[in-house]
Amino acid sequence: MSRYCGNISNINILMGLPGSGKTTWANNYVYNKSASYRYCIIHFDDFMVDHKYIPIHEIFKKVYISEYTDTLILDGLFLNSNNIEKQLKDIINILHNDNLNVYIHFWKENREYCLSNDKGRRSKSQNSIITINNAKLEEPNIEYLKSKFPNTNFKEIIYHTIIKATMWQKFFEPYLYCRSGSIVCSSDWCLGGTAGSCWSDSLSTLTPEPQPEDFKEFDELIEKVCPNISFMQYKKIKREIVSIKESSYGDYYGGVEYSAHYEMDLKKLYNLLIEMGLIHEDE
Repeated sequence: MSRYCGNISNINILMGLPGSGKTTWANNYVYNKSASYRYCIIHFDDFMVDHKYIPIHEIFKKVYISEYTDTLILDGLFLNSNNIEKQLKDIINILHNDNLNVYIHFWKENREYCLSNDKGRRSKSQNSIITINNAKLEEPNIEYLKSKFPNTNFKEIIYHTIIKATMWQKFFEPYLYCRSGSIVCSSDWCLGGTAGSCWSDSLSTLTPEPQPEDFKEFDELIEKVCPNISFMQYKKIKREIVSIKESSYGDYYGGVEYSAHYEMDLKKLYNLLIEMGLIHEDE
């Protein structure tokens, strides 16, 4: 168990039925933070034995908590206040600290959308259909939790609406889970520009960078999704899906940089792969 557990002061608890979008939200939330190293996501479903979560103290031994980690995100099947109470009690015992800020995120019930989102996420024998149809989801009782943990600062409940994922989103989720939009971009390369000076009117020239030969993100995705495609199929997909976008921006001191990057549209890629018979809509 990390010796830095004592630095944790914030806990986000995600409540909702399977397929609500909790895991996607957690991954995107941390991915879009400039200081992502401050966060540790515990995906409880990754720590199951015989369909039961292992004890939280065992999970703490397996996740990475650094000296900079101050926030835990608990992503599990939290359905009621008792579920929260049990895990929070165990975490407080581990941290030896109950002076925590607790943020409870609640996904409002929509079983139709949850069933749709759950379809295809796992194999048929590992889906969540029975739980989605039958589990009782209750809004957290903040007053009850405050009475159990008087030194803990419970914030107002944060409500989320379940979004019905499209087929292309569900298909690519295992490969690009930290993404909510359809556009995937490479790193920029410099096309040139000028750097200004606040002391004179002189400008220095920015040296252009060579265009990268490969679109790494595209190649890695195609290798995972269609590992057995032919070279000619690869060329066709790249020609129709990959484009180069140019942009420019200026800074406070008068400099201007022109840059470019590769990008691909996952929605178009999904439709093209189906059209070429490389994947099927029910995959």
